[in-house]
Amino acid sequence: MLGQPVTPVTPLLGVLREVERVAERLRGIPADRPPNGIVSAGPGADAAELVDQHVVKNPSTGGWRLSFQLKPKRSGPIELRGFLTENNDVLTETWSSVLLQ
Repeated sequence: MLGQPVTPVTPLLGVLREVERVAERLRGIPADRPPNGIVSAGPGADAAELVDQHVVKNPSTGGWRLSFQLKPKRSGPIELRGFLTENNDVLTETWSSVLLQ
């Protein structure tokens, strides 16, 4: 199950996205050992700069929330992708969205 992305725009810090993943496979991961969040923005390396990223457990759902903040480097649509991994194993489907500016 995938939560709804949150997209507040702050002029100095760029764009914040939050995606929540809830799956039986994720519930057993302890809060003190978060999975790795993998985030990409494109196409091209000049699309956006990743400013901040966190993966935190949601105690209410047992799922994990991938939050990241990016600063667009150019105008136009930017494709965003994110997923969670642990020890080189992909734990979630890839979340994909397009940021229109």
